Amino acid sequence: MTDVRADRVRLFGFLQDSGTQPKFWDRVADDMDWTVQGTHPLAGRYHGKQEFLDATFRRLAGVLKGGAKLEVEHVHVDGDITVAELYSTSTTNEGAPFANRGATGMERGPGPSGPQGVRRSDRRGSRPVSPRPGGRRRSRRVGRSARCRSRPG
Repeated sequence: MTDVRADRVRLFGFLQDSGTQPKFWDRVADDMDWTVQGTHPLAGRYHGKQEFLDATFRRLAGVLKGGAKLEVEHVHVDGDITVAELYSTSTTNEGAPFANRGATGMERGPGPSGPQGVRRSDRRGSRPVSPRPGGRRRSRRVGRSARCRSRPG
């Protein structure tokens, strides 16, 4: 059996380049509700993976050289829940750094690719909490200032 943490580090590693990002998105459930926190143009609630991708990653592809590129800073795993802290290594078409940091929570479960599928919540600290009618999940906000750090046993 594969190590869950190593699998999650490898999975989020696919976000480093637009050429490998489809490998990440293939493992994300299609029916998730997403919330991007903040007051910037990408902030908002999105219903489903396709709506989220169209409003965020595809929109950023027009203003960032090579699209959005995210590096893994930390990965925290507890059972089926994973929190990944990510930062952007992208630059704008004008050459300025696109400095952005965020945390993403996700739950391992049955998804589009079977038992290893990923049900993902938002980019800035929400996590899935309970199913809604129709198989969708709702997200609960976790305070933006909350940092997920490993605590000694």
